[in-house]
Amino acid sequence: MIDAGVFLIVAGTFAIGWVAGRARTNALLALALALLGVMAAVVLYAYFVGDGQVIPLGLR
Repeated sequence: MIDAGVFLIVAGTFAIGWVAGRARTNALLALALALLGVMAAVVLYAYFVGDGQVIPLGLR
């Protein structure tokens, strides 16, 4: 079972790196999209695994 914190850190890092690489000319756009990706990961994790409750960094 992947811990929520590990999942969010990996997903957030991947989103930041991938979006920054794709939108190299606009750093603010890249940052905004990366933050949206992290928020989407939190929502999806809470919906599918956390029974609708966001567990911050795996703390219960």
